[in-house]
Amino acid sequence: TRGVRTGPAALRGRRATVVERLAPTGMVGVDGELWRASAAEGAIDAGSDVEIMGNEGLTLLVRPVSKEARR
Repeated sequence: TRGVRTGPAALRGRRATVVERLAPTGMVGVDGELWRASAAEGAIDAGSDVEIMGNEGLTLLVRPVSKEARR
């Protein structure tokens, strides 16, 4: 059986919304919780949707969601 996954590792593959501009670090919201996040490349403006790719400690690593994936 698989154990219960919690914390940042459990968020991999999920979507979040940028609350504080990522340049490259800032804050994102996931299920009503705020997390520190770092953009994989470049800056991402507040209000943008991002995908959680992984984490480094308690910081989420994110990338922008493609326009096609938002539909």
